[in-house]
Amino acid sequence: MGKKRVGLKERRKLRKAQEKTEKTTKLGTGKRFAAVEKSVAKGLKASSIRAGQTREEAAAGIAAAAGRKKFGKSRFQKLAAKGRKKK
Repeated sequence: MGKKRVGLKERRKLRKAQEKTEKTTKLGTGKRFAAVEKSVAKGLKASSIRAGQTREEAAAGIAAAAGRKKFGKSRFQKLAAKGRKKK
């Protein structure tokens, strides 16, 4: 009973913020990935997080899997490398 569910308004707000980030930022900066990671972390259930793993780590893994599915392995790796160089 202690679990808090994210309401529809909150999900729409997160989705709108994510779409705005996607429209305004270039690939390879890491901002789009961070926006997806944040929205995924917000909606994660405790049961979907592995033992010894933080919510942020789980969200990063899910966001990375989604990125690989969208862009393919090689393009996603190039974008990740580009993002690491900028730091």
